[in-house]
Amino acid sequence: MAPAQRDRLINILLTALAALLSAGGGSFAVNYSLAERVAVNETKIDNIKSDGERILLKLDQLETKIESGQQFVRDDIAGDITDLKVDVASLKARK
Repeated sequence: MAPAQRDRLINILLTALAALLSAGGGSFAVNYSLAERVAVNETKIDNIKSDGERILLKLDQLETKIESGQQFVRDDIAGDITDLKVDVASLKARK
């Protein structure tokens, strides 16, 4: 999740929490809206995690092909592969 999206989600959750506290527990509509937003964002997180796992698998396949005889290519893009793996791992860690 992008930092801007995360910040927006936090603001939405804080606003909803403030509404609940000021209304003495809140209404069903507010609770339902909050639960719906959380569910949508959990789905987005799961999709990002799934995409990250798929990308890691493809990167591993690419790395295997490179290691099987194309040393000159491997030397050129090995750093990029590592950087991509770090990026994907950080995406997965954001959940």
